[in-house]
Amino acid sequence: MMNEKKHVVIIGAGVGGTATAARLSRQGFQVTVIEKNVYLGGRCSLLHQGDFRFDQGPSLYLMPKVFDELFADLDERIEDHLELLRCENNYKVHFHDGDLIQLSSDLARMKTEIQRIEGILGFGRFLDFLKEAHVHYTEGTPIAIKKNYASIWDLIQWRMSPYDAPAVYSLLQYTEFTDGIWYLLGGFNKVLQALETIATDKYGARFIYNTTATKINTKDRQMTGVTLETGQINQLDVHNIFLAESYQESFDKIFQHHSLPSQPSFYVNFPSRIDPTAAPPDKDAVIVLVPIGHMKDDDQKDYGELVRRARSMVLDVIHRRLGIQQFEDWIEHEMVNDPSTWQDVTGRYDNLYFVGASTHPGTGVPIVLAGSKLTSDQVCRGFDRKPLPRKLEEQKVEEDNNSFHPLVIFLLPLFFSLYFFTACLQVMNIKS
Repeated sequence: MMNEKKHVVIIGAGVGGTATAARLSRQGFQVTVIEKNVYLGGRCSLLHQGDFRFDQGPSLYLMPKVFDELFADLDERIEDHLELLRCENNYKVHFHDGDLIQLSSDLARMKTEIQRIEGILGFGRFLDFLKEAHVHYTEGTPIAIKKNYASIWDLIQWRMSPYDAPAVYSLLQYTEFTDGIWYLLGGFNKVLQALETIATDKYGARFIYNTTATKINTKDRQMTGVTLETGQINQLDVHNIFLAESYQESFDKIFQHHSLPSQPSFYVNFPSRIDPTAAPPDKDAVIVLVPIGHMKDDDQKDYGELVRRARSMVLDVIHRRLGIQQFEDWIEHEMVNDPSTWQDVTGRYDNLYFVGASTHPGTGVPIVLAGSKLTSDQVCRGFDRKPLPRKLEEQKVEEDNNSFHPLVIFLLPLFFSLYFFTACLQVMNIKS
């Protein structure tokens, strides 16, 4: 008598859903993914407007070991699926007084920058930081993102500002300096496309698009099914961070008042600076991410007004700090997502599992990918199955005992808190 395949239904083809679908289909489950949109990726999807292309959310390819491990878990080599370009500079940080610092994983460049700001002894202190951070980073990995926590008593996660947990947040910079920042040719959605192809073509998963799951059917404490509804700007680099003058106050507004700071820091991404296919010739595709506090159950915020304020402040900062007066005039088209775009509410059941940026171990694409393994392992245990071992040699993943592994307990700096608390996304096409 043949064993009947257990059926797993995943709602949402975002990073977590797609990666978990690939993992569980490899484990032998019958996997169906229901996605309300006509496209793959959720907050990691692509936007197109004419000849322009935008990453709707993530654009920094960080912690490459996590991606390597994911594909190895699927018995695949990542280099067979993705083409990566290393960014010459990590990003450029613009301060309110007009000063800036160029961060890089190139130690020679960093030495020059640090000594310019901190003096002749500054670079030695920087190396001391990397040495200590390496210990924290490698020893904390099994606790932070490679362990499932069965109950709230096993792990109480706190949403913290960098001012509340500076040591934890500093580890993100460690990974940027040691592993560098990469750009994925064709956009970040290429990761999801590769995972979907592996899940469907190799392991038999099924993705259903343009279909809304209107209800999760339950009986007692079990899910029984799902009901379906039938220009160039030379002052700016690929990655740019504009820091608020009242830096700590901006964190208080986000983490304590759950709102938009009066002077927000924000992130500006120009994918067309490294990948010309992202925009027509002599033009730029621009993505602006502005952080804002998460939505609450009794949320009465006027997001239309907050978007208007955020847009005005971004244009004002670019004007004042870079002297670009005509920035707004160059905008050909713009699209906006605010926190209400991502709002979703559901219940809790014994065989209902959650995966994604709002769940353990945290936010950011590599961390959600790590979380997909934790979730798929939980599903396996829920059906009394032992997760299958890899078939491929883990050459890239385990070639060096001192290789770096990701540790993130809410590591992401201010501009990445967008994914933790959801945020206002401003996308603009810019004329040269």
